[in-house]
Amino acid sequence: MNWAILTKTLREHRVTLAVVIFGILIFEVFLCRMILEGARDLPLVKAWLERPFLRTFLMLALGADISKELSPSTFAVFGYAHPLVYTLTWALVLTMGTAAISAEVGRGTADLLLTLPVSRTTVYVTTSLAWLCASTVVACVPYAGLLLGERVFSLGEPLRYAGLRAVALNFYALVLCVASLTMLSSTLFSRRGWALGVIVAVIVLSDFINLLAALWKPVENIAFISLLHYYRPLAVLLKEQPPPTHLAVLLGVALTAWLAGLVVFTRRDVPAA
Repeated sequence: MNWAILTKTLREHRVTLAVVIFGILIFEVFLCRMILEGARDLPLVKAWLERPFLRTFLMLALGADISKELSPSTFAVFGYAHPLVYTLTWALVLTMGTAAISAEVGRGTADLLLTLPVSRTTVYVTTSLAWLCASTVVACVPYAGLLLGERVFSLGEPLRYAGLRAVALNFYALVLCVASLTMLSSTLFSRRGWALGVIVAVIVLSDFINLLAALWKPVENIAFISLLHYYRPLAVLLKEQPPPTHLAVLLGVALTAWLAGLVVFTRRDVPAA
């Protein structure tokens, strides 16, 4: 590990990291306010959930049927499955994962970086440590936001924090998986646009397969190739632990992609400026 590269990488992304943390934190706090309003109109919410389309839509987002158990905790799971949380998280992960390698190569400055008295392995490991630190913080922010929101707005009953911590662990595994795939993509392409495009395609394809699998039975046979197949926040909340196989798949893909990226980066040719 090289402290100079680590501090440089974190410093370059400190604004993005701060915006992501602040955005998710504020969203989670106001989500608690929405939960409070929903608890007051629970009969109306139950009536809405009797509509098959809405129930199916929520099941796609949360990975289970929310109508079976309505509580502040089940509504709080939206804090880990809302598009805003996904967007902010993926924006940070993709930005950091492609900035250190493909962006440097694309700008023609990678050869200058590699002339420093550090090995390619050190550069790769250090930049990976930077996004690992950022990913760890971001994965904890929704939980912290819900905790803060419950203190600000009294929800009537305490949230199931054991279940929410389990959801946070599952979410963390998903973030590490996407981040590692981003590092692999960054080492395979010399242009940042291509590296970003591939990972965005993987994320969109995962979401699309996850959607079709719930609506069309034949697609269930290939649902296992979707990353979101291994992230079911509501089911995890109710069981208060993520399925070990789901964690194993996400972390296994993350480790494999990260090691593959390391091998590619240490062996590839880096064009001069």
